Amino acid sequence: MGRNTEIYMFHKENASTNLYKDLESKRLHKKTFKEFINERTDELLNYYIIFEDILSVINKDINNISPDYLFEIIYYLDIELKYGKYDNGNLHWKSDRDLRLKNEQAVNEIYKKYGISLLYKVHTSTVCYSYMFQFGNYTDFFPIKGGNEDGYNIGSKDFLMFNDYMILIMHKIIESGLSDDYDIHDFNRDEIDKVIQKYQADRIMQQCIENEFKWLKSCMSKDDDAYKAEKNTVYWAGLFLGQSLEMKLRINPEANPRIVIVDSI
Repeated sequence: MGRNTEIYMFHKENASTNLYKDLESKRLHKKTFKEFINERTDELLNYYIIFEDILSVINKDINNISPDYLFEIIYYLDIELKYGKYDNGNLHWKSDRDLRLKNEQAVNEIYKKYGISLLYKVHTSTVCYSYMFQFGNYTDFFPIKGGNEDGYNIGSKDFLMFNDYMILIMHKIIESGLSDDYDIHDFNRDEIDKVIQKYQADRIMQQCIENEFKWLKSCMSKDDDAYKAEKNTVYWAGLFLGQSLEMKLRINPEANPRIVIVDSI
């Protein structure tokens, strides 16, 4: 079974107005959200998602939504919009590229109207393990509350500190030459330097970075497949660095107080 990791932030007012109204009763394409939940309840064992509870959270403040509730919303919206109304399985990935891009933009606008912003979708299952491996390493040094088996709902300031850790460790990997596929000068040096300066005197962060770098370096010389997550961290260091820098610039802790990591296996 694969792994899927996505990171979201929210606009409270848009969600409580637009998303709440449409999920309450609107048929976006073929079915309403309530019909979708009822079908999932009938099909799956140990499925405890309550339609009214999801609506209540959205109405009050979507920032408090749990990862499993958000997963159901995104799953429903994808089926109805991305793979339904705006695709319906009829578009070829190559010949219909322009139309697919246009449809993708339309779906993104709907998500924006609903107050849901995708910050980062980790692009493959194997790389998801690498990203969340780093999250686990970070939380060994800096514990974060708000997790369950489907992901995390955490304060944006806590997430931004983890994001800074990602910038620091990926920068160290690239600068050291451990990953020779990237040129550090291709990235936003000003932002990287700000993060380096911010944590120069933070002994715990420095120890966290140093310990992890030594471990990753040792894993690169091993042939055992058990170290795929570590090796992919090195192989994709540039991607992780670029995405982390982008997220740092997009998240405003005042406007976006909570971040949800949906991590399904």
